[in-house]
Amino acid sequence: MSVQAAPAEPVQIVLKRSDKDCAAMVDGAPIDWADLEKRAVDWALTGRGAELSGDENASYRCIGGLIFVLQKAGFSQYFDAGFTPGFRMRFYATIRLFVSAKCEITVNGGIVSFAEYDRLAAEWGRNQAEIHFQPDPKSEFECVDRTLAVLRQHNATKLGFIGNEQAAGDPAEDGQ
Repeated sequence: MSVQAAPAEPVQIVLKRSDKDCAAMVDGAPIDWADLEKRAVDWALTGRGAELSGDENASYRCIGGLIFVLQKAGFSQYFDAGFTPGFRMRFYATIRLFVSAKCEITVNGGIVSFAEYDRLAAEWGRNQAEIHFQPDPKSEFECVDRTLAVLRQHNATKLGFIGNEQAAGDPAEDGQ
């Protein structure tokens, strides 16, 4: 029986108002917005969560801007602990997994090798990421089965199937 490592701690993002601008810190270190956008994509890709907090001086523009950055990277909000005297929000990553008719694996819009997919699936299992799986209706059963086997192997169990209605066909076309 294999022992699974504990999930990675959520990335800690703290917003503070500096003069008339937004200042962000990640895990205690200052970060500029361009780097934050790039790193958020990497965190989402591995299924790592993010926790956003700030003091009472953080503007709604700063808070909204950071929420937009996280959502654009692939995060969804799942917890809001209020806004006074500060605030705290938690986000989780949503993985979009697609298998093409040619058996290519796409993760969050980018094609990955099978070895990279295996590595990412291990992270998703460890971090208990939510996976939205959408195989192409024309993909071979073996491709879909192999993709699912990797998720099972890494205990990536928060899985939802997207687009099953495409494979079912249109009842009107079937004469029903």
